[in-house]
Amino acid sequence: MSPDASALAELRREIDAIDDRLHDLLIERAAAVERVALAKGAAAPGTQIVYPAREAQIVRRLLGRHRGRLPAATVVRIWREIITTSVRLQGALAIGLLDAGAGPALRDLAREHFAAATSTTPFASAPELFAWVGDTPGALGVLPLATDACDWWRHLVSAVEPRIQVVARLPFVRTGGGLEALVIAPFAAGESGDDATLAVFESERELSDVAQAAAGGLTLAPMAATGAVEPMNAPVRLTLVEIAGTASAVIPKLARLAAALGAHRTHAVGGYARPIAPPERR
Repeated sequence: MSPDASALAELRREIDAIDDRLHDLLIERAAAVERVALAKGAAAPGTQIVYPAREAQIVRRLLGRHRGRLPAATVVRIWREIITTSVRLQGALAIGLLDAGAGPALRDLAREHFAAATSTTPFASAPELFAWVGDTPGALGVLPLATDACDWWRHLVSAVEPRIQVVARLPFVRTGGGLEALVIAPFAAGESGDDATLAVFESERELSDVAQAAAGGLTLAPMAATGAVEPMNAPVRLTLVEIAGTASAVIPKLARLAAALGAHRTHAVGGYARPIAPPERR
């Protein structure tokens, strides 16, 4: 055997040994997840098995320590597969999609986050999807990012039993361009350390007034949507706004914005770990 062939064979043995260690660690991780499931009683119907804030913390931590030529996006895809598989070890997971013109792009985005083998169920209307998420154990809904043309978010105001709310924004790691979506669930997202809150304001004011109100020291994210509804009395405008910070931290900001808008009512409708940009290669 030539020196080059001998060196190549040795490198392949090294890779095989690394693969064995990786496999052993995956087996060990799965066993730990099963113990977690037993500790929190995941076998009980309705037990929460998805923790979006915890998942965001895992990805942030790994990307913070990442180095070398392996693309960060690959690391994220690998761990999203691991995370979703770990969730399924604890109970059923079902993903519903709002068919609102996004087509295969929304399904692909959901599978990128919830693992490639994830099956999805399409729904023709937001009320149907909301009802399904509320009635189906382990169900989450994925919907195109709220815009003036896609105002499914108005149903968040009336989603009470169980309380359906936004818990994640996709994709979590942004690479620029492409479809974005929000995830709804009958539980809160939790706090990841860098979060955003969504709120809906009821008032007669226009969306432009939100920007004017924000000029008084309130920082709003670029996402904001508005839509008019007509209750029994007078036309009322519902305005969806994203504000940096957790729900408990932004209460004073919500109060100031509500006062500036002359809002009749304010609804906190969820939040999520704020998406991040992939780190530069080190």
